Parts: sequence; structure tokens; C-alpha cells
Amino acid sequence: SGLFALASGFNHSCEPNIARFSIGDVTAFVTNRPVEAGEELFITYIESELLCAPRSLRCQSLNRDFTCACGRCSNPEVDGRGDPSQRRF
Repeated sequence: SGLFALASGFNHSCEPNIARFSIGDVTAFVTNRPVEAGEELFITYIESELLCAPRSLRCQSLNRDFTCACGRCSNPEVDGRGDPSQRRF
């Protein structure tokens, strides 16, 4: 555990557009899809394996003082059961 000052500037999404990689004391953030100028950057606060899980499990794993309202969680028709070829991580 530790204090990640740079990472704390990113909000959470269950459809993150950047990933965080840590090697020793070096942390890198890499986009995982094209990002438009001015588009907000999101990381996920949960383990990437849970991004395919139903919303109830994702929310349980967040264990934070907020309710996720990302595009995926706001769409009850997706909820982890969508077409796997359309999922982005």
C-alpha cells in the first residue's frame, strides 16, 4: 500500500480509458484506446478481472463512499452480460 499522488487525480470508471502499471517505484499510465482531446481520463479502482462482472459485484468491490455512475453502470442492459467482443478494458 502507499500514497499514489498522481493516480489520485483520476476518477473511476468500469470502462477505463487508461491503465496503470507499476514496476518498482515507477508508475506509468497508458491509454488503452484512442482518447479525444479534452476527454476525461479514467482508471478503474477495482481489479481488472471484475470489470466483466455484474454491476452488483463491481459496486461491492469498490467499497467506496460513492456509487459508480459510469456509462456502463448507468446502462442496466449491459451489466456485465453484453457481447464480449464489444467489451473494452
